[in-house]
Amino acid sequence: MEEEIFGPILPILTFQSAEEVLRIVNGGPKPLALYIFSTNRRFREAILTETSTGGVCINDCVMQFTHPGLPFGGVNNSGIGKAHGHAGFLAFSNEKSVLKQSKIFSMAGLLHPPYTSNLKRLIDLMIRWF
Repeated sequence: MEEEIFGPILPILTFQSAEEVLRIVNGGPKPLALYIFSTNRRFREAILTETSTGGVCINDCVMQFTHPGLPFGGVNNSGIGKAHGHAGFLAFSNEKSVLKQSKIFSMAGLLHPPYTSNLKRLIDLMIRWF
């Protein structure tokens, strides 16, 4: 339970209360995956809202990893970033912003000097309208 396991081993912990589960999960590094086996909606919601984990699967194992539309990845020690689906596309992409101003007319031109008398009148007119 203190080393990352890459193998067909599933640690199963029993508990007496939700507080005990929260103390165990929150007492160690953030897990890559958390599996909750419960039909109690209040218990599940308490665990989901009070813990931080890469992903959660309720009443099953590993299925969150196999779903192509769900992001997969960890937080902190269990990994940075997400893979799979749209989240994976965003994680492994680099958005580049490009702004192309018109050479004929640009509203930004109103911000730059020289401030001629015509430009000052135009700005005054715009201020009155807006």
